[in-house]
Parts: sequence; C-alpha cells; structure tokens
Amino acid sequence: MNLVLLRMTLRLSRWAIVGWISFLVLYSFLIIWIYPLLAENEGMALYVQSMPEEVLNTIGLTPEIVDDLFAEGGFSFEGWLATEYLAWWPIMVGIYAFMFCSGIVAREAERGTMELLLSQPVSRSRIVSSKLLGFLVIIAMIIAGSLIGIILSLPLVDVGLDLWRVFLVLAQAGMLVGVIATYSTLVSSLVMDPRKAMTISGGLMAFSYILNLLAPALSGMDWILRFSLFSYFKPFEIMLHGNFSLQTVAVYLILIIVFFVTSLIVIERQKAVVQ
Repeated sequence: MNLVLLRMTLRLSRWAIVGWISFLVLYSFLIIWIYPLLAENEGMALYVQSMPEEVLNTIGLTPEIVDDLFAEGGFSFEGWLATEYLAWWPIMVGIYAFMFCSGIVAREAERGTMELLLSQPVSRSRIVSSKLLGFLVIIAMIIAGSLIGIILSLPLVDVGLDLWRVFLVLAQAGMLVGVIATYSTLVSSLVMDPRKAMTISGGLMAFSYILNLLAPALSGMDWILRFSLFSYFKPFEIMLHGNFSLQTVAVYLILIIVFFVTSLIVIERQKAVVQ
C-alpha cells in the first residue's frame, strides 16, 4: 500500500463522497419523515399481505417477513426502515462501487496516467491495492454518514430504534459493496477498457440482484440463490430479530480476499498497461 496514492484517491473523490453521503442522509430523512403518515395505514397492510408469494419474492419479501413487518398491527418502524432504506442501500452504493472500481486500472491505462504512476518507484500491485483500499475507506465513510443521517432524523418520529442493529445492517451491506468493488477491480484489470469494465461489472451486479429476486419463485431452484451476492444480505433478519449471520460475513470476506488477490496477480502479469 502507498499512503500517497491512498490520500490522493480520497482527495480526488472528496466531492463524490460528499454527494453520496448527502444523498443518503436526505433519503433517510425523507423515509423517516413519511413513516408516521403510513404507520397506521391498515389498507397498506392488507394490500401487502394479499399479494401472492411470487409477487412478494420479486420485491425481496416473503410471507414470513410480511407477517413480522405488520406484527404490531401497523408497519413497524424497524420493518419500514429495512424495507424502504436499508434494503436499497447496497444497491445504491453498489452502483457507485462498480462505476469507481471498474476504472481503477482501465481508466488509468486509457488516460496514460498509469505510465506516469509506474515511472515512480512503486509496483503495479501497490498502485491497485492503494486505490482499492482508498475506496474501501470511502465505503466506511458512507456507512458512518448514513448512520449519522438516521440518528439526526429520529426526532421526526416518536419511536425507539436499536441503532446497533442499524449499524450491523450497514456493516453487512458495506461488505456486499466491498465484494462488488473488488470484482469490479478484477474486471478492470482483465479488460483494460473502462467502458467495457463498467458494463461487465454493472451487468454482473444486476444479474446477481435479479437472480436473488426470481430464484425463490422458481420451484425447486432455491439452490441457485447461492450464486447471488444479494441472497446473503439479510437486513430483515437483523432489524426484526437481531440475527446477524456469521455465514454472510465469511462468504463476503472470502470473496473480497479472492477477488483482491486475483486482481493483484492479474495486474502484475498484465503487459498492456504500459504501451
């Protein structure tokens, strides 16, 4: 790792960081602000509970989760926050991840700036690891900003909230985004074209998400869920029951390490970086 490159990555991304944190804070403010308007709406509960299981699956819900969401008669605040904000968090930040990391190598090579970096006494693997670590720091900053946004929005509602559970969901979501970031870096190292890398990385994320939605509706095909990154993300289990899956942590950490190490191996062998 090179601290100069790490600081440079953070400095060049400062406005993007501010923009993403501001967006997520405002989004959490909006979601929490409208909660009292819908909390006691019995029509919404009846509407959601009457949906066929196949339809519920396509929006990431199951009959069991729906029962938990409305266990107290109205829409529970934890369930509302999980449904309307936390479940979408890794998708929104994941978009930023594949857009950023698909250019870590490919964009530098296209611009010719990789040659400039390699003219310094620093290896290719250190360049990639420093820039990728910089993005992982950005993820941590966005997690912190999101949590602060939720805390600042709580005075809008007269309900309690277990902030530790919120943190655990955001941490799990951050690991999912970390997987997206590392595989996007690997794709960037392989194709050496930022547009192709972004298309492939974004396509893989979309495929994984759609697979997670549709697989439960395919009779006898539950095993296919193992190939979806999003199937290991369990915001409802954490928010409603406090169940934090160590299996999810293990899967995400293993994938992050595998994609990261493979990226370093590929970039060291990639001769097309310097023309």
